[in-house]
Amino acid sequence: MTNQEIARITINNIGVTQSSKIPISNIASMAITKSGKLYIAKDTKLVVYNNFEELTLNNAAQTFNLPSRAISMAVDPSESLVAVGTYDGSIWLKQNGNSALVLALHKSSVNDVKFNKLNSGSLQLASAGFDQTIKLIDVKQVLQTKSIEDIVTLNDGGHTKWIYQLWYSNDGEHLYSCGEDKKIIGWKKTMEGLYKVLK
Repeated sequence: MTNQEIARITINNIGVTQSSKIPISNIASMAITKSGKLYIAKDTKLVVYNNFEELTLNNAAQTFNLPSRAISMAVDPSESLVAVGTYDGSIWLKQNGNSALVLALHKSSVNDVKFNKLNSGSLQLASAGFDQTIKLIDVKQVLQTKSIEDIVTLNDGGHTKWIYQLWYSNDGEHLYSCGEDKKIIGWKKTMEGLYKVLK
């Protein structure tokens, strides 16, 4: 995938084959789920295809309008939630069957969003911004209350320039970030305990 085209590559014991390239302009982010759905964030739209064949036919299952130009995107492992970080600092959060919630959390571009299931079973969404902050969101709480009061901001002793990307450790206990300041920071915990204190 480039920001202008998508191709399916198949690797097997015979070798590598590539399907014809499909031109799609201004791709910001793309996700392929276990069920085979494709989520493509481009310009101010999120387009969902049920499978790669539907993409080749340009037969979208769903198209959603975003509040601003898409920068980043994530789909949770259950495939019931999608989050899109946008250029204006908002996070567009959509749960299947419900209307989208727009959270104005960052001062400017949301460069990365990632879902993580915590040991308690809660789902966390982390976002990284051009404003040098990371926001940790208890997804269930935010969807129920439509409030951003319980959102945790990480920035003390953190990055001094914008943050590019986030990763959760395999065990889900730690969050890592990297930024323009050439730092990779490991945050001690995913702050699950803070949610209990805030409630």
